[in-house]
Amino acid sequence: MSAPSPTVCKGACAEFCGSRIAGLRFVPRGFTFLISTTCLLLISVQASAATITLDFATLPSAQGWIFSGEDIGGGPLLDSDVYSVDGTTLTQDMVGGDGDDAQYRLLGALDAGMSTTLRLRARVTDYEPGSGASFGLGFQVTVYDGAWVWQLIFTDEQVGLTNSARFDVDTSVFHDYRLEMRPDGTADLLIDDVLRESSTGNAIGFNAVVFGDSASSGENADAEITEFSLTQSRAVVPEPATLTLWVLGAVGLVGFGWRRRKRAA
Repeated sequence: MSAPSPTVCKGACAEFCGSRIAGLRFVPRGFTFLISTTCLLLISVQASAATITLDFATLPSAQGWIFSGEDIGGGPLLDSDVYSVDGTTLTQDMVGGDGDDAQYRLLGALDAGMSTTLRLRARVTDYEPGSGASFGLGFQVTVYDGAWVWQLIFTDEQVGLTNSARFDVDTSVFHDYRLEMRPDGTADLLIDDVLRESSTGNAIGFNAVVFGDSASSGENADAEITEFSLTQSRAVVPEPATLTLWVLGAVGLVGFGWRRRKRAA
């Protein structure tokens, strides 16, 4: 997991604000301070967001994820038996596994009460169906944020989201999937930046991220992932009294600058 350094963010913001302010013909000193402080405040809020990102130089088990796998016909699996990386892609090789399940879990990584965004670029390269109850579990991503759970599931020709109807997608080619989950349990699924489905998760007090093949009734999939990240952020809304003071201060300083400029003309 990684997050931008507040110090780095503040420095970049100050440089940005300073370069813009310096180009103005007349800006009151107080207004300059207000702009700079506002920029730093906004960037500091963004810097507090948690980010979980997979790289593809090593298997997820070398990045803090827990692997669990079982070959129904032959006992436990190692993740290296069914997953591989080449620097740009994580490949899942499960077709022909006779009911295997093989998935990664990251426990306790999310905070309830925050918005969570999953970004996934993936495709299903091969698929074998199982029983109806296991639809899509041959390749899936499940997000438990401590209050809600959402599951994104794939077959060779359909995608499903928790508590929504399945819909047709050519999953054999890469798509950019973005699942935007909110603290009230609602979520939007966008595919290639187009909204495809909105739904509400199921309430559950568990905290984990799970992905891979979780089917145990014959359904399996081969898949490739080239992007996988989760980002959390919390919208910070100033208290009414604080917001009022900021607005009044900004209006007053702008008016003051306009009057001084008019007199100097």
